[in-house]
Amino acid sequence: MVFIARYSEKVSKLSDHMYQIGADTHMFCEDEFNVIIHGDCQVNNMLFKYDNNGKPIDQIFVSTITS
Repeated sequence: MVFIARYSEKVSKLSDHMYQIGADTHMFCEDEFNVIIHGDCQVNNMLFKYDNNGKPIDQIFVSTITS
């Protein structure tokens, strides 16, 4: 139960600000790079670029949603 007591106070303090933190993440910011994602961060929604040794050097997200 030490584990629960250790984090319960932190979670309690965070809960007071959780709504504002979430709202702030959706605000447009003129001096930042703004993106919209749908949260489907699975490896099949990513393209990787590899160097000649097979080491990943770049990655982009792709979404091919079909209905």
